[in-house]
Amino acid sequence: MTTGGEDTGGDPSTSELAKKLSVLSLSNEYEAQLYELKLQINHTKPNFNGELGIRMRRKDIANADGSMFELKLHAAKIVVIGAELSAGEKTITLKTSYDRKAQTLTLTGDGAGVEASQKDVLVHMRYVGQINPVNTYKDQTRGLFKTNYLDSVSGRSDNYLLATHCQPYFCRAIFPLIDEVHSKVPIKLTIVTKSKFKVLSNCGLERDPEPVSLSDKSVFEFKQTPPIAPSVFGFVIGDMDYVENSDPGFPCRIYCPVGEASSCAYPLFVTSQVVKTAIEQLKTPYPLDKLDFVALPFLSDGAMENWGLITVLTSQLLVSESADKSAKLNLRQLIAHELVHQWIGNLVSFDDWSCLWLNESFATFLGNYLLSKAKLSQEDYNDTYEWSHINHYESLLDEDCLYDEAAGKSYIPSIQNFSSTVDTGLNSSTATLFDKAIYEKGMVLLHMIAQVMQSDEKISNSDEVSYNKFLNGLSEVLRLFKHASVKPFDIWHVLNKETSVDLLSFMHSWTRYEGYPLLSVSYENGELVIDQNRFIFNNDPKELSVENNPYHVPLFIRILNDSGEEKLLNLVLTDRRTSLNIPLDNFVLINSRRAGYYKTVYRGDTFDRVCHSISKNKLSSIEIAALIHDYGKLIGQKCSSSADIVSFFKILSAFTSDSCVIDYRVLDLALIYVDTFKVIFLHFTEYSAFEKKLKQFYTKIYKKIGKWEKIQNVSRQYSVYEMRARNSILQGVADEECIASCKKLFKNYVNPKNDFFLPKELVSAVLNNTMRDANQKEYKQVLSFVKNADASNLKHTNCMREDFQTLALSSFSFVENDDLLNKTLNFVASNIDSKLIELGLLGFQFKSSRAHKLKLWNWYKVNYDNFALRSLRKGSDWSKQIGATLKNITDIVLGNMMQYEPELIEQGKAFADSKIQKLPEHGLRETIKDIQTKNNEKILVASFYDDLIRQWEL
Repeated sequence: MTTGGEDTGGDPSTSELAKKLSVLSLSNEYEAQLYELKLQINHTKPNFNGELGIRMRRKDIANADGSMFELKLHAAKIVVIGAELSAGEKTITLKTSYDRKAQTLTLTGDGAGVEASQKDVLVHMRYVGQINPVNTYKDQTRGLFKTNYLDSVSGRSDNYLLATHCQPYFCRAIFPLIDEVHSKVPIKLTIVTKSKFKVLSNCGLERDPEPVSLSDKSVFEFKQTPPIAPSVFGFVIGDMDYVENSDPGFPCRIYCPVGEASSCAYPLFVTSQVVKTAIEQLKTPYPLDKLDFVALPFLSDGAMENWGLITVLTSQLLVSESADKSAKLNLRQLIAHELVHQWIGNLVSFDDWSCLWLNESFATFLGNYLLSKAKLSQEDYNDTYEWSHINHYESLLDEDCLYDEAAGKSYIPSIQNFSSTVDTGLNSSTATLFDKAIYEKGMVLLHMIAQVMQSDEKISNSDEVSYNKFLNGLSEVLRLFKHASVKPFDIWHVLNKETSVDLLSFMHSWTRYEGYPLLSVSYENGELVIDQNRFIFNNDPKELSVENNPYHVPLFIRILNDSGEEKLLNLVLTDRRTSLNIPLDNFVLINSRRAGYYKTVYRGDTFDRVCHSISKNKLSSIEIAALIHDYGKLIGQKCSSSADIVSFFKILSAFTSDSCVIDYRVLDLALIYVDTFKVIFLHFTEYSAFEKKLKQFYTKIYKKIGKWEKIQNVSRQYSVYEMRARNSILQGVADEECIASCKKLFKNYVNPKNDFFLPKELVSAVLNNTMRDANQKEYKQVLSFVKNADASNLKHTNCMREDFQTLALSSFSFVENDDLLNKTLNFVASNIDSKLIELGLLGFQFKSSRAHKLKLWNWYKVNYDNFALRSLRKGSDWSKQIGATLKNITDIVLGNMMQYEPELIEQGKAFADSKIQKLPEHGLRETIKDIQTKNNEKILVASFYDDLIRQWEL
């Protein structure tokens, strides 16, 4: 077995690379050069008839002594009727034997008549295969399958669709072949079927269909494909409509069930625009003569990137221009993903199914980039691309730091470990070969590679993301390995020529090590000092005896030269620690644009420099958001200190600087974390000193952003981030002016004018602030929304009915009036078997008044036994609901509100002990254990309180 990618001192030709990278699991003396396939398909029958000619060439290493001819092929549920070997003028009958378990067939015959000099032979066979009926989503679409459907025009249900699904090993159910992703052979397909059907395959038709005399059938002969992996071979037959354009310079079509053509216009527009962008960005022509997307009612994988014939579930592909934003965005991402596969995965393939993670990572990573360049919609513009990238990073960082102490392993394995242990055997499917976390980590690594390569160029002040150098390298990969199957190493080897960084060592590190590092940056003895250690959630690698190898960390250091010009140092940290001779006044930031997959904390002078950069608008929104995430997620971990929470709130102070321009996306993110810390301090500290500082911060931000009159007249085209930030600020300030503003919005919503509109992002502030100073009438109006969010009012908001009801219920305990607060408590008690009724107590979590704490505590004690005993009634769904509700109420009361004052803590503990002893088992013991576990982090955060109060200045 040979592997590609060694440095031969020059660029090998395509044919040499294809030969070098050809690794077959079935060893034969002959290699297939062309499959000539003719299928006769009757959609009413359970089987189809096939004729296959395999043009083969003897290998140089083959025995040529005239011994027995033998050819082993993959085949599943295929019965060969007859087979012959033609060598020159000789024809030899071949015998067939099957290994059903291994899904192979072996053809043997007397090879004495084959001359030693005869290199080219033809194997011809006739066989019968199965057509698999698919009637429900539970039926697997494998090999050749068929279904019928009800069309929307005539209402007839005798419309048929037959299609193929070959990935990973199902092509062998269509015809005998070497069914491996690394065996790429051209296919010449001919199909004989009903004339009325539309018949599609990877390439276009060679000529117009030829009717078969005295029948209702025609011959559909297709052009020969380039060398193609069996997994992306395919055809579709049936009753279909289509729309077409040739904008990219070749036919693009969307095929659909009869009567659905009106839903094809938008997918066709997206396809033609994105494929043009792909050709431009990849600097490589589209490899085939046409491009079809086909909507199918059933498809197990949802979408399949057959070369030139992409099949997609109807519900995912047929999205109209009038659909909502999220549906259209999903469609654009799907189309872009599948189009990337036409180059990466089809033109150039990976030689083993254990590399499916990288194949899919390429498709999504590049697909999203192509959308940012095509700019078909506002959702695809660069700012959304970068923010979706950071959101993806954060979600993966949250998971990739988790470690299961009991199992002694990380939640996400290393890519190397996954690839070496994934089952690629006969029973595998796309689902078993695919791991979401590994595929997403692959996207992160590709993003880092692209950024590392681009960082060799001069830093640009433009917000535009560019992967020019990465794409140049990828274009070279497509040229060198055209029609071949490669290993990941081969790609890194080619890309390595485009950068000063050692990509081979870089990828060795990131694919073999689990998790990611935490970098600590400080300034010591006139030098910038950077330390790295593996970051494990709430734990220490040393305590766990977990491997803590240094990663190859791309630093992306932003600095200023002596003339004030900004530079980007493209350095890779490969040791545990390094010192760099960078003057403090020249330092700006590490991990520019959040390009690297790691967390960073700054200590001492370096943090002050970063805060200075924020206040002077030197950092991008993405970089500030990364800082907020890094500190926000770190606070409360075992490795965190009071310095981290002080740093977090100093970042907030930088926002209040007169020179700082606020990005609502960043502000919204920061305020989400603030709410979390606020609740912790409110219930685990004396709180009043923090409350004053926080009110001061909110007031400064309130005045800084200004333009509060605009919330009274918001158009339906608004900034979601701005409204969410304003929503948080209105509740954070909650003074007379804010409450009056919210009450005005509430009044206008209750009695709306035709043009009034209330954004869903403002609803919680409007309801909560209204309830803070509610009278009887306003309380009843909110109660009416809880019982039935009036449909006539809903047309004046984009908030869904259920969401509005939930927010109305959540506002109930924000009331300050004692009588109304009693009404809320009575309402919750009376409806204790209602789902989510505990939200009616949510406002208590934001009350600092001791009297309010005691009011809820006394209500809880009075009602506890009744709730607990009702939750124990057997066979009742209502009882289960009461049990879940009681657990959530206990989290609020014992988990938060009884946690600071020693007297209250003791009362809460005594109460819990008493109920555990006196009442039947009802889950309280486990609830208390859960509370104690969750509160460990809160108690640690609360221990930083005094340092924060001393050091947070506004």
